[in-house]
Amino acid sequence: MAQLEDIDIYSRRDNSGKPLVVRGDKALSNAIIFYLTSRRGDYLRNPGDSGVLVTLDFKNLNASMQNMEVEMQMDLNQRFATVANVIRVTISPNYEKRRWEVEVFYQSLLSGNYVSIIIETNIKIAPTSPVINYIDVPYTDENLEEFVEQNYDKQPDAFLTHEDLPDGSFWVWGKYRLINFSTESANFATILNRINVK
Repeated sequence: MAQLEDIDIYSRRDNSGKPLVVRGDKALSNAIIFYLTSRRGDYLRNPGDSGVLVTLDFKNLNASMQNMEVEMQMDLNQRFATVANVIRVTISPNYEKRRWEVEVFYQSLLSGNYVSIIIETNIKIAPTSPVINYIDVPYTDENLEEFVEQNYDKQPDAFLTHEDLPDGSFWVWGKYRLINFSTESANFATILNRINVK
């Protein structure tokens, strides 16, 4: 089986100052961590995809995680079927740090080794989250492309992301909520690239 190779997810550097390259089981753990912690918009070619840990954002630390542990294990086994056998996922509250601790225990099909990785996820508290008043943009197709061109210079650092908001899921670009924009839009790739490729 081919050797996996990736750049360290934490942006660490080697002794020469170059990005640290991880291989084998470390690269596999890297990929699992990245997938679990990813958010919509992180994958340029599949911007609607994200990891399951985003669903922990507003979960009370006393909530039961048994169903989520099973779902996460099944999801990981499906996504990484050719390289890993996920044996157990454990989600535990850390009350002192106000975080969830997620342990993924798997057997690497690359080496046969058993590996445990632990991810800590911050808790977002709903009442203290800032309220953003988005400006709804109803445009579609060429009109939406023209809108993006006209307003790009007003917020050049803003990215297009898919957000789960209290009143539904929408594509958000800075202060604008593109209410009729979706992955099914004819010019989806064009608009996504124009905004997110800096």
